[in-house]
Amino acid sequence: MILVTGGNGNIGKAVCNELGKRGYQVISVGRRKMDADLYRHVSCDITVKEDLDRLFKEYRFDVIFHLAGLTNTAAKNDPQKAVEINVNGSMNLMKKAIEYSVPFVYGSSVNAIGLADTSEEGVKESDLSQPQEFYGWTKRFTEEMGIALSNVSGLSFTSLRIPNVLGKGQGSVNTPWRETCFTQIGHGGDLLITYRSNSRIPAIHISDLTNAICEVLTSDKPRRQVYNLPAEEISIEKLSNYLMEIDPELHVTTGEKEPKGMCSHIDWSRFKEDYPIRIHSLKERLQEAYEENRK
Repeated sequence: MILVTGGNGNIGKAVCNELGKRGYQVISVGRRKMDADLYRHVSCDITVKEDLDRLFKEYRFDVIFHLAGLTNTAAKNDPQKAVEINVNGSMNLMKKAIEYSVPFVYGSSVNAIGLADTSEEGVKESDLSQPQEFYGWTKRFTEEMGIALSNVSGLSFTSLRIPNVLGKGQGSVNTPWRETCFTQIGHGGDLLITYRSNSRIPAIHISDLTNAICEVLTSDKPRRQVYNLPAEEISIEKLSNYLMEIDPELHVTTGEKEPKGMCSHIDWSRFKEDYPIRIHSLKERLQEAYEENRK
């Protein structure tokens, strides 16, 4: 049985659905109630000890995938709450993982890396992290907390650094284009990508991210402590060109925002070595979306 925290979120739902399709028993938890077909969702607040006590007494988990936490913008707007959930909530869950001897897989972020110096191959897991924003620091501190606990308590800890996620269901108030690129292609019209055209980001499609995460959660292989998840370095100009090349009736414009707090060039060779699965390019995924939307 697999526990997924943050099951209300975009990535959490996708991971739970994929695990359910693969036949795994999944318990998703979050603060809000939610209906689900392929797994069970339970209302639980990871900052409340009594909620976690009840959860772990009722279920016996084989692995924990911890995604719950405030997003970048929310953490910036309410740093105290970000510490309460992203750090203290994570600590509460790690204590339960230690108590019940359950492997702990943490959904971290490329923001935990920040603007670290990189070689031509990209930033590696062993490179010195330099988070640029408060959210990134909460992610990086939680990584270090998990590694420290694994050294003194035997906690089985693995951190998965998630890049920018694109695809259906992955838009946000600040970056709706991460979804509309895939829902509008094939329908033509005007589409705004709010980042500057010369901006570069590390990105992955939600289907490939979900597949990568599920491979880690369900594999019998020993896990390393930190993995940079697969990420394609792509410029906004190139993404715009892909969209208009695939759908000539689509007119893409770019904005003036700059992506913050992340390095665009990620070395994910460690993950590729341990989990040699196919990762589709964003252009391939856009072509798929175009064909699907044209039906």
